[in-house]
Amino acid sequence: MYLPRTFYNDLGDVEAIAHEGVLHLFHLVLPNRDLVAHAVSRDGLGWQAVAPAIATGAPGDCDDDMIRTVSVTKRGEIFYMLYTATARAEAGKVERVALAISRDLYHWEKQGAVAEADPRFYEAGAARTAFRDPKPYSEDGRYYAVVCARAKEGPRFRRGCAALMVSDDLVHWQAEAPLHIPGIYDELECPQIYKIGTYYYLLGSIIEERAQRYWVSEHLRGPYLTPPDGVLMPPGSHYAGRLCRFMGRDVFACWTTCTADGPSPFGLHPNPGAPMRVVPALLDVRQRPDGSLYLCSCPAWEDYEQGAAVPIKELEPVWHTAALSLEAGADKAGVSCREGYALCLTEQPYTDFTLRGRLSVFGPRAGLAFAADDEAEGYFIVFEPALGRVRLLLHARTPEGESFVYRILQEAYGVCAPEGESFMLRRVNGEIEFSLGGRILFSTMSTALCGGRLGLHALCGRALIECAQVVLMRAPRND
Repeated sequence: MYLPRTFYNDLGDVEAIAHEGVLHLFHLVLPNRDLVAHAVSRDGLGWQAVAPAIATGAPGDCDDDMIRTVSVTKRGEIFYMLYTATARAEAGKVERVALAISRDLYHWEKQGAVAEADPRFYEAGAARTAFRDPKPYSEDGRYYAVVCARAKEGPRFRRGCAALMVSDDLVHWQAEAPLHIPGIYDELECPQIYKIGTYYYLLGSIIEERAQRYWVSEHLRGPYLTPPDGVLMPPGSHYAGRLCRFMGRDVFACWTTCTADGPSPFGLHPNPGAPMRVVPALLDVRQRPDGSLYLCSCPAWEDYEQGAAVPIKELEPVWHTAALSLEAGADKAGVSCREGYALCLTEQPYTDFTLRGRLSVFGPRAGLAFAADDEAEGYFIVFEPALGRVRLLLHARTPEGESFVYRILQEAYGVCAPEGESFMLRRVNGEIEFSLGGRILFSTMSTALCGGRLGLHALCGRALIECAQVVLMRAPRND
């Protein structure tokens, strides 16, 4: 998890590129968008900030107003940064693509504007011209850059498209017709073409849903079709992400918004209850046989485990409204109740941990609990099988203790009730990850409760964990 350690800390769209075993993260700084910040990592979990890459130009330059989303592409021994530039001459209302080059990813030289919206294909000359977030893809010696733009024709708020530019040298660009027009969105932010195996993927972030969507094709130029799910993470979660190749894996970097609901893991002093953007832990991208994608936890987390894993053998009741039944054994622990609600927890509390095992859930509502206490406060992973829904929620008292907090941190749909399904729950320095069957369902941050016990809860149902083991974790550095 990464966030710049500054007084006014907010970050924007990211770009990630790996070079010589180091992952370079470039991101905007909000709200001014006056520079491109730069951080590096050797595992995608711990980050170190370095000097900013570029900043807004002198009066009269094409980028003297703002700089928006960037991309970095290597050609030969040179790195080419395409970025969005706006100028004061147009009051920042016209977006165009500018270029900077570097030989080491640390020192950059601006080259000026290289492309803008072509009125033959795209909306241009309006009160505001969208032409931003350029991202090239290389194949057969040519570069195909997709850009967030708006089609020339169509309903006012349905023109969002992935514009296409083609180049042989990343400097001189030729405009072409849109690569893809979904037909239902105002804009398709941070588009990207990425290939895994025989499939091409077009990724884009949707403002209306705040969702990271993707489309699939067997050909570079499409057509790009919507897969059954169509999202990498549930709406309201990860956004403005980019895929890249790192350490032999396809990985996903992005930002996500969480609520400043407790002590800052970055040593900052945010306004309580304010939204806060962070770069969550890197996630791996996996491909199903049908070409659809899903996200997995970063394997580098194993390097942060401390000591041996301890089995979870039994739980003790903390709160129940009717008769309940406990299950305990060498490799299982469970709770069931025919009516009412029951919460059962471990005796030992945990702060930074990873819990793995197999999970089964039966009944209207049941699941896992963590950072929980004797007052039944805590974080709860709640499965609702009839709705095909699972939620990560916080149920606790306010800091003053005068009222309660009931906040849905993230939720996912189309999830079947697990029956002996492998799961992983991780909480490290406020960062929360939960996966089922290897697929990440939740990835966010909350520090409203910093420590507590692990366990199960059930409402007129049953929850069971088998072969469950917990291991203590140390937090990655964020300098």
